[in-house]
This record gives sequence, C-alpha cells and structure tokens, in this order.
Amino acid sequence: MTRIDSGAAGSVSVPPPMAYEEVQELFYARRNYFPALDLAAEQIFAEADLVIGNAAAGITERLARRHGIRVTDLPAGEAEVKRRYDPAARVLALSPLLNPGQRAFQLATHLASVELAGQIGQIVTEASLSSDETRVLARIGLASYFAGALVLPYRPFLDASETLGYDIALLQDASASAMRPSRTGSARCNAPEHAACRSSSCGSTGLATSPSDSPPPASTSPGWAAPARSGMSTRPSPIPPKSRPS
Repeated sequence: MTRIDSGAAGSVSVPPPMAYEEVQELFYARRNYFPALDLAAEQIFAEADLVIGNAAAGITERLARRHGIRVTDLPAGEAEVKRRYDPAARVLALSPLLNPGQRAFQLATHLASVELAGQIGQIVTEASLSSDETRVLARIGLASYFAGALVLPYRPFLDASETLGYDIALLQDASASAMRPSRTGSARCNAPEHAACRSSSCGSTGLATSPSDSPPPASTSPGWAAPARSGMSTRPSPIPPKSRPS
C-alpha cells in the first residue's frame, strides 16, 4: 500500500506506512467493528456456558475438550512472559501473575488462533495489506479483538447496562455481588463487569510476551498464541477501543 502522488512536476513520493499504522487504518476503516468475530464470540460464549467475570474456566475446558490443549502455569522464573504455547506437547502455559480477567483474555486470544483462524485470515486477505509483517500484526490485533468480544460479549453487557440505566457504580456493584459457586466450586459472576476488557486492559499487564507467541503465515496450521491488544511489545496499542456503529 505505497502512497505516491503521481500528479504534476514537484509531486512528492510518500513512503508506505509502518506496519502498525496500516493495521490501525484497517481498524479505523472498519469502525473497529468486525461482525463475523463478534458473532463467533457470542456463539462460543453460549456454547461453552461462559460467565462474564469468570470466563477462564470455561475457555480452559473448551481448549481441552475440543483441541486437546492443556493449560498450566509458567515457572516462577519466567514471570515476565504472559504465555507460551508448545504445539508439540499441546500445552499452553500462562503467567501466574495474571489476574482472572487477564488470564481469561490470554486464553481467549489463544482460542482465536485455533478456532477463528479462517475468519481472521479472510479479513486479513480482504484488507490487501502490504507486507508479511503487517499481516502478522493484523492477525494479532484481530485475535485480541475476538478475545475482548468473548470475555465481555456485547449483547449481555448492553442488556445489563440498559437495565441499570448505564450506571457504572451499579454495574460494578452487580459484578461484585453476582459471584456464585460454579459446578466446580469456583466463583462465577452472573453480571457484567466494567467495559475495560473490551478496550484491552485485560491484556495490559506490563508483562512481556514470549517470542514464540508470534503467529505463523496463513498457510500453516493454527497454533500460535497471539499477544494481547498491546501488540508485540508492552507499548500501548495503536488499535483504538471498539466503538459500535449506531
């Protein structure tokens, strides 16, 4: 996507955008809204019987049951890494420093790589991005988009917000008070929490991401564990928070 002014004499050749700028333009052009990924997230949320506020357990179960992927913790000495996936052993290791929301976000991002590779690949292909680096970064951003949509699906949150009159304090109180024991005895939340998960805070831990988490080219089988919305480093994401079309 090289930008060149091919007009009269004196025109200036503009260098192509950096990869993250090109991905940012993709998200802006789509108004930060990818309905295929949102629909898939809502379907999986219902199928897996996930619970807003404690989705990690259900995503862990889905990874194990459908894909044979076991989830464990990284060793204490690797606390600076968010997650690492071993495709040969089919083991996804997460940082023990992640809080429940961050853990769910990391699990959901990996789930995108094994269940949504086709949909993400189609979006990337249709975008006609200019380089392999840009396509890799776009896949990372789209996987993170899906993760946000899965851990905090739009429709249930909207319904609760309308019921509570968009009162942030009431939404937070509902989230805190709606915890109940699950079938496994762990706490589950039956009400939405704040919307920060949808705008990347679930992945913003300040932790580094293992280099092995980078996605492969589209031609290889999915098995990569994409970093969270913060991209391939811990700098703030160039991709804006999601805004819905009216």
